[in-house]
Amino acid sequence: MDTTAITRLTGAWYEALGELDVTPARGARLHRGLSGHTLSGPVVTAEGEPAWLRVVTAPEPDFERWMSAWVLDDLIGDEIPHPRLLVDYTSVAGSPFHALLTERLGGRPVSPTRTLERPVELGARWWRGLRGCLDRLSRVPSPSGHRSVTREEILAIPEVLPEARGVDLTVQVWESAHGGLHWANVTDPLGLVDWNDWGVAPRGLDAATLHVYALTQPRTAARVRTVFRDLLEGDQGRIAHLIACARVVRAERDDATHARLAPRARSLARALL
Repeated sequence: MDTTAITRLTGAWYEALGELDVTPARGARLHRGLSGHTLSGPVVTAEGEPAWLRVVTAPEPDFERWMSAWVLDDLIGDEIPHPRLLVDYTSVAGSPFHALLTERLGGRPVSPTRTLERPVELGARWWRGLRGCLDRLSRVPSPSGHRSVTREEILAIPEVLPEARGVDLTVQVWESAHGGLHWANVTDPLGLVDWNDWGVAPRGLDAATLHVYALTQPRTAARVRTVFRDLLEGDQGRIAHLIACARVVRAERDDATHARLAPRARSLARALL
């Protein structure tokens, strides 16, 4: 990501602070999304309440997608633990961006980064809850045209993973998915955060994403395979895995986390083919 884009994204986040009357939390660390178009971090409201501020930039205003954050709250209600949207702000002057102020969940992220830096202990109840959340989410109707994965991204997999050339990448089942379910986006006690990429995706994408980002900790990776076995096996599980692996490989130049994970993702992709 070039410095101009980073400067623009950072400027949008700080502009949103003033517009929404919030201040950065003490020691706040900002987190850039995998796409390079989102920036988020902890803030404090004027009333002293903890909250989370995320900004999303785009070449042109994307009102349908930006409004889907409100739709999400209506669709999943309290069935899936997630941060409720408090207020949003849209700027269309200059470089358009959308800012979302959400609640802070009481749980802590399972990992400070997308991958697992160290072994984690998550009880059977947590795993049952996660499986139940993803099953319920798969049945939620996604707004028209709102996709976590495009067909173009799937067709481009062989460009990133040459071993996949000639592999049938036809998706048989599309379902609603979180779209970015790595280990910094699940909390303990159970909660799912950062819903910017939610939408329709190939069946099993969320489970495959968790699996790929767990490859640094084999015991947890094995638990993911056990809990989501029916979603991760077969042709459709392979496609979900290839999408997740290709995303990691594409991002290996962006940060050290993906650079360390990319060889494992390539190895998994080869094993699936």
